[in-house]
Amino acid sequence: AVIALTVPLARHAEVFLARRRGKRKLTVETDTSRVNQAVLCIVALFILADTGLLSRRLPVTIPYPNGAVAFMDSHSLKGNLLNDVNWGGYLLWHARSSRIFIDGRYETLYSPPFIRSYLDFVSGEPAGIRLLDEYPHDLVLLPPNSGGARLTSARKEWTLIYRDPNAVLYART
Repeated sequence: AVIALTVPLARHAEVFLARRRGKRKLTVETDTSRVNQAVLCIVALFILADTGLLSRRLPVTIPYPNGAVAFMDSHSLKGNLLNDVNWGGYLLWHARSSRIFIDGRYETLYSPPFIRSYLDFVSGEPAGIRLLDEYPHDLVLLPPNSGGARLTSARKEWTLIYRDPNAVLYART
């Protein structure tokens, strides 16, 4: 909007300032000024079209674990699910037979020590490994390159049962 309004605002500012200075008649714009404005408008339209801002589809910013959830459904896997916080709302809706560990409401529902423990786990801090032992998880569903996935894969009591580019799913051995 700022880019699109720059040209008209500049013109109106010119008219306003000319009136304040006491000039009654404004000079007619040169043809090069109009050509420059047309070129800028065309370039702006090409940029909008190329970046997808004119698309009717919203881009997905967080890849969801839809493949892992389908795997869980097809194998009747359910239970206490240690999940990534960004997937909590998705899992509440799509993995209804499982009890998720955390969702986007964590700041209002959970205590600071609980949140600290979870953040230690997902960032791969050694102290985060306690999260696997302190709660009765049946499954762990995380992004493949997360610190929590590295901590879980290093434990013998957890077995990788599903992997895709978006998610890894571990089950208690």
